[in-house]
Amino acid sequence: MENYTLTYSESVNGWPSFYSYFPEIALGMNQYLYSFKGGNLYRHNTNGLRNNYYGVSYESTITSVFNQMPTTSKVFKTIELESDDSWNCELVSDLGAGYMPDSYFIEKEGAFFAFIRRLEGVDNLALRSAQGVGTLSSTTGVGPAAITITFDFTINSIMSIGDVAFTNSIIGPVEIGAITGISQDRKTITIAAPTYAGFCIFVLMKFEIRKLNQEDYDSILVDWWKDWRWTPPSKDFLPENGAGGFIVYDKDIPVCAGYIYLTNSKVGWCDWVISNFKYKDRRKRNIALVKLV
Repeated sequence: MENYTLTYSESVNGWPSFYSYFPEIALGMNQYLYSFKGGNLYRHNTNGLRNNYYGVSYESTITSVFNQMPTTSKVFKTIELESDDSWNCELVSDLGAGYMPDSYFIEKEGAFFAFIRRLEGVDNLALRSAQGVGTLSSTTGVGPAAITITFDFTINSIMSIGDVAFTNSIIGPVEIGAITGISQDRKTITIAAPTYAGFCIFVLMKFEIRKLNQEDYDSILVDWWKDWRWTPPSKDFLPENGAGGFIVYDKDIPVCAGYIYLTNSKVGWCDWVISNFKYKDRRKRNIALVKLV
């Protein structure tokens, strides 16, 4: 167990400070603190050198407890330091943890200010550190190049550059990428290096997907295969006699469909994927195919 020196404060009636140095004996005299170490006598606080005890330098740490209204769940958004310099900060609560290196702080009106960041690699979207944004109105660009995403409303001020954007998909939350820019009116965000799939899934919130039924084969899919000059497969070649798959809609327009062959193992595959030949928006059709798969 590592040894520490504890100090008692009469003003708080407790032991608020832990010091890394460990003297053989210490005493106060004539408003100075004296200590012995290795048979040598030291007088403390006599020069501008800080955190150096007996020739060894140490780091400073401050641990504080913020517990007003302890039964109320709280989300901490920012840290402000009343200091002449910024510090590395770590925050731990019952709802999560965060870390802000000193380089994240910006000096404002004599104090240092930073948004609290989640720990790298922690993607628990059930925590309150994950904030919903809303449904986008438009996008420009195509991943993996930079994309911009525009909303019809002002984005909550909790979002900032460096945050990681996620979206819902049929397989659950999917990471899009780090936010690299936010417009002055806070209605547009930029993601410099998204993954292609992540970008597509974000846009795909405009599409709807449902399971095929028995009528879809004759009323929709046969015509699609013929439009592409394919021979329609027989129903008995298809899963669930033509109903074992999904179809994607752009509002009330069917865009693409496909089938899923299941096996008696953990392996399955998609086949007989087909799109609406008359749906001419090629970019949106490709995005719909990503959602289908």
